[in-house]
Amino acid sequence: LFCKLSLDQSFKASTYNPAKALKINHKLGLIKKGYIADLLIWNIKELSEIPYMFDNEDRFIKVIKNGNVINWYKGNKMNLNELLKTMVDENASDLHITAGSPPRIRKGGKLIPISNDKLSLEDTKKIIESEISETNKDKLLNGTEVDYSISVPGVSRFRVNVFNQRGNFAAAYRRLPYEIPSIDSLGLPQSVIDLTSRRKGLILITGTTGSGKSTTLASIIYKLTQELEGHIITIEDPIEYLYPHSKAQVNQREVGVDTESFASGLKSAL
Repeated sequence: LFCKLSLDQSFKASTYNPAKALKINHKLGLIKKGYIADLLIWNIKELSEIPYMFDNEDRFIKVIKNGNVINWYKGNKMNLNELLKTMVDENASDLHITAGSPPRIRKGGKLIPISNDKLSLEDTKKIIESEISETNKDKLLNGTEVDYSISVPGVSRFRVNVFNQRGNFAAAYRRLPYEIPSIDSLGLPQSVIDLTSRRKGLILITGTTGSGKSTTLASIIYKLTQELEGHIITIEDPIEYLYPHSKAQVNQREVGVDTESFASGLKSAL
């Protein structure tokens, strides 16, 4: 049995079955609550015993056998930051939370469970409400779905959609890159790139979910911030990318937070 954990101390771990008790003493890295523990298991018959080896630890345990992920186990608690960090560490695009199902991440177009345990109504409510404003919570309680964004320092930014299903909360978290891609890296036609030189008009960017609308728009705005000596105002629902002040001054307004609606935000900008 070989264990590789994010711990900065020697420790002992054993299963609940004294006959198969395992003791592990190993000097390992920095202990930080919420870090992912990677376990490489070679000769364990009862994998169900593994979670108990780390009782009272709030972390996820990824069990790997012969180089393949066998399963994920959760510690005594789940929290949103742990789930989002797991999603980023696994290079997944989305995290889905709903009662009666384990947390799932979207990777390679497939939804993959990251725990053996199904979320209870209380678990789901607690996870979602840990990062939501009172205003959005009131909207949910009135039956309205909400969109907003959150940032986890050192992890990533995320676009969030929370909705009601069967009278309970459910949510989808989509990972957003911190850095805005250069418009030249997107493979866009030169005619599209040249639109940034126009000073009047209306540009519509349309497409299906995941087709790159937000990324295309963000790269266009970012190019403008580097070239336009003027004032850029965005009205977003929610704010996804953060634009730095450069040649242009940029003010970003989020519907429901900084302005009542797209209409009122646009009227104010004019």
